[in-house]
Amino acid sequence: MNNKNHHVHKQQYKIKSLALMGAVAALTAMPVIALADFTLTDDSYVSSAQVKKNFGKAAFIQVRGTTQTGYLKFSLNGAPTGTLTQAKLKLFVPKRKGATGALSLFQSSTNVGEMTIKNADLNIGTLIGDATPQLNQWVEFDVTDYVKESLGNGATAVSFVLQGSDDLNIRLDSKEGKATAHEPKLEIIWDNTGATGAAGATGATGDTGPQGPTGADGASGPVGPQGPTGADGATGPEGPQGPAGADGATGPQGPKGDNGLTGGALGTVVVRYAMQVNPGNNALVVAECVAPEVAFGGGGAPAANSAQIVRSLPLFNQAEIAANGSVTPNGWGVSWTSSNGNNPPTPGQYTVYVVCAAPNPG
Repeated sequence: MNNKNHHVHKQQYKIKSLALMGAVAALTAMPVIALADFTLTDDSYVSSAQVKKNFGKAAFIQVRGTTQTGYLKFSLNGAPTGTLTQAKLKLFVPKRKGATGALSLFQSSTNVGEMTIKNADLNIGTLIGDATPQLNQWVEFDVTDYVKESLGNGATAVSFVLQGSDDLNIRLDSKEGKATAHEPKLEIIWDNTGATGAAGATGATGDTGPQGPTGADGASGPVGPQGPTGADGATGPEGPQGPAGADGATGPQGPKGDNGLTGGALGTVVVRYAMQVNPGNNALVVAECVAPEVAFGGGGAPAANSAQIVRSLPLFNQAEIAANGSVTPNGWGVSWTSSNGNNPPTPGQYTVYVVCAAPNPG
């Protein structure tokens, strides 16, 4: 054997040795499992058609619909120390009639011996489960929760009731049936693992592995409640004046004016103007006739894009104007204001005119 081949065999031996050591360590870490069957103490059946008859000596357990009902009782004495991990009830079916129907297993609080139990003694409790029995085969039910609960409550026995549905008519082997020796079994699996030992020392931290890929985005969370209203912000600067609006609808006809001068008594007619730049709010702008002229009409023209005229009146027929002595009652007055009535009208040139006529000298 050359050195190269020897080296290869040595490597193979090391690998096999390591694999064997790993298998031994895995077996050492496995829990200790114990199998145990509880003792069947009583098995029989009762009949609703023969309520006073006892069938405890029968070599079979007859289940026929709900008229013939099976009964089983197992002793729970001698349970090993540990944790019950699984319990199965197994029944053998040597005879079956009827093409349909299921076998139902129930909990029972009945605690009567097989040689004395009759129909009136049987208590049917909570349903454990259903199964479809096959001829010459075992039928199984998982009864782990029921048996575990009974053991936890300190019970010394556990009982079961068997009923059929539809046309189910079967026989199950009892412990008295010597032909097949397939008596009912309650198989128990126990975990006998000892108490957990103290934790060993923490080993050195290994190298950090590579970062995994970013996961998918999670679903959006619900919308949170609305926060409180913030403080009012500062008032912004006044924006530029907008364009002039469209002409409004024609207003209602005004009241009838005063009678004008008698025709033929007037001479030359003159229109006189008064102009004011940026008049104050509600300030009266007046255009007057020159004596001996007499005012008999007038009006006002606002600046471009200005606010509305709020007052236009003939001064020659207004007692309150004449009384204060501030204007001559021989002309026409007009005043303007802003749209809200609180600010001066739009800056610009405002014009008031009055129609004047001098008396005819002839």
